[in-house]
Amino acid sequence: RERFVQPLDPDKLADFNHYLEMRAKEVQRLMPAAAGNLLIAQQRDKHRYARVRSGGYKPAFSRFEAGDYVYITERNRTNTLQVPTRENVLRVISVTPAGVATLKGRCGTERKENVTNLKPCHLPDLDPIVDVRLAVPSVDLACEVCGFPDQEESMLLCDSCGTGWHMHCLRPAVTKIPKGAWICSECSEAGVKVEDVERKELPAAPQVKAKPFPGAAQRRRDQVAASFDGRRVRRAFKDPVTLEKTSRDGTARYKGGGAGRQSYDIVYDDGLVETVSPSVVRRHLLQVEQPPAKALMTARSELPEQWDLREPAGVKRALALLMPGTQPTETLLARLAKRVPGGAAFLQRPGQPTPGQPECVETADEEIRPLLDTVDLSRCAGVLDPWTGKGNVARVLRKHGLLVHCNDVNPSHPADRHEDALQPDFYRRVLELWPYDAIVCSPLFALLDLALPLAVLFAPVVAMHVPGHFVTDAHDARRRYLKGLAKEGRLSLIMGLPRGRMGRRCMWIVVFASRSLRDKMLHEDARMDGAWVLS
Repeated sequence: RERFVQPLDPDKLADFNHYLEMRAKEVQRLMPAAAGNLLIAQQRDKHRYARVRSGGYKPAFSRFEAGDYVYITERNRTNTLQVPTRENVLRVISVTPAGVATLKGRCGTERKENVTNLKPCHLPDLDPIVDVRLAVPSVDLACEVCGFPDQEESMLLCDSCGTGWHMHCLRPAVTKIPKGAWICSECSEAGVKVEDVERKELPAAPQVKAKPFPGAAQRRRDQVAASFDGRRVRRAFKDPVTLEKTSRDGTARYKGGGAGRQSYDIVYDDGLVETVSPSVVRRHLLQVEQPPAKALMTARSELPEQWDLREPAGVKRALALLMPGTQPTETLLARLAKRVPGGAAFLQRPGQPTPGQPECVETADEEIRPLLDTVDLSRCAGVLDPWTGKGNVARVLRKHGLLVHCNDVNPSHPADRHEDALQPDFYRRVLELWPYDAIVCSPLFALLDLALPLAVLFAPVVAMHVPGHFVTDAHDARRRYLKGLAKEGRLSLIMGLPRGRMGRRCMWIVVFASRSLRDKMLHEDARMDGAWVLS
């Protein structure tokens, strides 16, 4: 840059030609990089414009809570290559329902910003100590006489109250900057003396042993750990004398996040107390104690180990066992026979769907959170996802501290197993190797008539992500099946979900083993909120 700023003297031809040639070489060297940056900026603007104008654009939304560290977005950006946020890190003190956040800096000063102007800060080990000695006067500090913040070079700051005063606004006017401390007329009338201000010592920096505001990651871990409070636990012990293994049942009691890693006390039924970590409690949680009904056990025992669903006759026999009393049409049987794994319209080859079979679409995080807010899945020792697809449902469940076992029939998808989840023997084998209490998945929509009733026979809690027309436009066989579950008090519909990746409005169908289990698993606020849950 200095080479281009230096003026050229055309009278000195030798120097003029030398510097001109040097500048030409410098321009030739820098132009490819500048052109590349320009193309990058244009490409970013092009994609952003197309995304915003496409109709499916959803602005990024972050939830902020007290204790989060954030940046403030830079509003005067002229191009996309500039840093989108300011460098200062602030801490959230509170957030109003209207979306106005109160922020505090290290100097102790506070300001208010709308949450749309904030970006989360993920830097680790931020120092939360507030030191008022770091405070500096604001650039827009106004004069107490004229009310204008300009001419800051002639602005005097009162060392007692911190207010600003222009030297020419004072009466009498001050022509030179006073040496040492200076106090305004209001503080002088109040009895404050310059000697008192000069003798006043600066406050010492506060000393804290623990962070008063834990980070967002630590708060999520504490929230997951606290979810086990009050749960029943069973641990195995070995008698030191007889060497026999015995088991004890107890109740987990959470001591709070400040208790460190050993934040749980297990109070056993015989009076003994053991201090353990949340991971130990999670490994020894009792499963949902809900014995299946007699009719459910009978229906499960009548199922064969394998059945051939590639023919309409095989689908009819399966539906007769899964949906007893229903009469599916021949059109429904033929359509299901084509779309089951191994059928004519399932997959031409791994990874390439046919026109009649949609490609695997991820379930958005915003569609999964209402399920976790409504059903208390933390009571379940394990969750099975038999139709994991790209694994987004399992990822969100694991993020909330749940143990999830994944399966998908497509070997190209990441999963623990790759088996056909429409075969009864699949659930029997998984129950023996990896016990679970709930089935949560988003299966292929074309196979829901088989996947839903089969899963209901093998888990006390079944939650499936289905399109809205699965219930509103249900055929006669499906309608009779859902009405039967509703009459028994075992069915809940979680509606009001945001639109999914394909713009389709979906819902969660949750089937419980009994009415009492449904009342136990649903959160209190969910049972009262009819806008979300219909039971």
